[in-house]
Amino acid sequence: MKKIIALAFAATLALQASALNINDYKVCAQNGDQDCQLLLALCYYNGNGTSKNITQAAYWFEKAASQGCMDAQTILGGLYYNGEGVAKDYDKAFKWLQKAASQGDATAEALLGDCYYEGNGTKRNYSQAIKWYQKAADKGDKSAEEKLKRLLKLKEDIKKY
Repeated sequence: MKKIIALAFAATLALQASALNINDYKVCAQNGDQDCQLLLALCYYNGNGTSKNITQAAYWFEKAASQGCMDAQTILGGLYYNGEGVAKDYDKAFKWLQKAASQGDATAEALLGDCYYEGNGTKRNYSQAIKWYQKAADKGDKSAEEKLKRLLKLKEDIKKY
């Protein structure tokens, strides 16, 4: 989840450097532009140019995610996973994380590994958890790397008995 917040923060910095204001993003987002929908969601998420409103952020993340925006899919998956701005829903979290992970997002891959490891939104499946942790670790995700090491050690320990 820290990476999702970092992504939101990095995008916020980009927003601050932009000449557009939140009203420009609203018009553009309402006209269906997924980049503007993501940027507007980030404004609401961080309270840039408007009051912080995670529920409104989730609405716009979902709009962008539905159009295939990988970053929005990852963030929305995290919101559903944690029940932030939306009701906690592991099935929806799993769905969005799967979409982003299939596009190669390391954060989504790591969170998808968590879903498989914990059995949240899907059946517990350690082989799938290892697969997704490995993908994220290969991209430099240190948390996924640690979880992968622990899971592989557990797998080896089980084989010994």
